[in-house]
Amino acid sequence: MRYWRYVQACSRGTSHLINDLPCQDRALSKIITDNDGQEIFLGAVADGAGSACRSEYGAEIATRLILKKLEDFFRQGEVFTDLSKAIIEQWITQISDQIGELANDEGLRRREYACTLLAVAVKPMEGLFFQVGDGAIVVGMEGEYYPIFWPMTGEYANSTYFVTDTSIVEQLQFEIVKDRLIEDIALMSDGLQGLSLQFATRTAHIPFFKPMFTRLAEESNPGLAKNLSASLQNFLDSKSVCDRTDDDKTLILSTCHCNFFAPTVLEEEPNSNEAL
Repeated sequence: MRYWRYVQACSRGTSHLINDLPCQDRALSKIITDNDGQEIFLGAVADGAGSACRSEYGAEIATRLILKKLEDFFRQGEVFTDLSKAIIEQWITQISDQIGELANDEGLRRREYACTLLAVAVKPMEGLFFQVGDGAIVVGMEGEYYPIFWPMTGEYANSTYFVTDTSIVEQLQFEIVKDRLIEDIALMSDGLQGLSLQFATRTAHIPFFKPMFTRLAEESNPGLAKNLSASLQNFLDSKSVCDRTDDDKTLILSTCHCNFFAPTVLEEEPNSNEAL
């Protein structure tokens, strides 16, 4: 049975437009089938450091390699119970080393390719989640939404951790969820944190997520919803969103939702009912 419907979009921040900088976010997502014929949704988001001149390339390498490692792992017949934090630490170290090889080839410091990384591998009843740096992974289970991890901040204000850091293994956040129905998954870069998270209570801002997941769940065809991805792109590019954040914005949404929620919208906020 095919479960997952998903969308993704990356939007260049208005500050990047003003300063003639590229979008430094990257996102990849796909559905694979394990040896038992069950679907697994894979997703990754990386946010290149604004102060690093080649960070979009670091983000590209990080998302591409982590999805390949996850896909290879499950296609070799491994299962979620075979995963461990030590395995993810090894993968992150290998990704950091590969970015370092590119830096050496181009005569630059590894720091110039700095990026965060968030990734998931999920079946409806079990999931793997890990994260380095800020941004957020939000899940919906039994009608409730919450961030798996809280965005990581660094030693100084407005700083975070990157896969290119020498202490990267120490900063990895890792979680496995078992025997709970995971209906909705969102991965986002830090450009959307202010819209999607409640910092005072460290909770997900439910009115941001419910309308989009409700619309996505109504899709009759499983897999990537291209038309809705275009609508999501327009939403992230919209004035109502850009007035709230001038950073790059990336969002992946995936659902195997069985129940529908009535959308709720707060006043004077970007209307996510119109996102999809």
